[in-house]
Amino acid sequence: MKMQKYFYSLIIVFMSILSVHESNAGQLETQVVAAADDNWKHALPQNICESITSGKIVSIAAYFSQSVEVSLPQSDSHVYSRKQAEVVIGEFFAKLSGITYKIENERTMGNATMTTGLLKANGASYRLFIMHQPSGGKTSISQMRIEYVNK
Repeated sequence: MKMQKYFYSLIIVFMSILSVHESNAGQLETQVVAAADDNWKHALPQNICESITSGKIVSIAAYFSQSVEVSLPQSDSHVYSRKQAEVVIGEFFAKLSGITYKIENERTMGNATMTTGLLKANGASYRLFIMHQPSGGKTSISQMRIEYVNK
């Protein structure tokens, strides 16, 4: 009886940590739910992914830390204030059309998570790296790095 309760509890914990489902577009989406353990993986919120695809930088900037490290193709990395980062990234996205974005990997390092995805626009491909961590009950983006991908 005790073993059965333990087994069911274990199943519930694993199911609450990670639920994966396939969207209508056939892309794999990962929804992570907080578990009792503080070491659970922090996934990039779906609305950030949607804002990337639509080019709504104001929506993404709402998640920026007080300072954000930004690196764009053929440019050095700089640390900007939240508002400056919004302008710099906004200028890059303003040149893009037909944006698609697909998360390829999420790797947790301590309290931070590096989300890597493939951004396609204007016939070009870019690798988008977003470093984020929980802060004050929400996701806080501290780094956005965009690199051109030769394909």
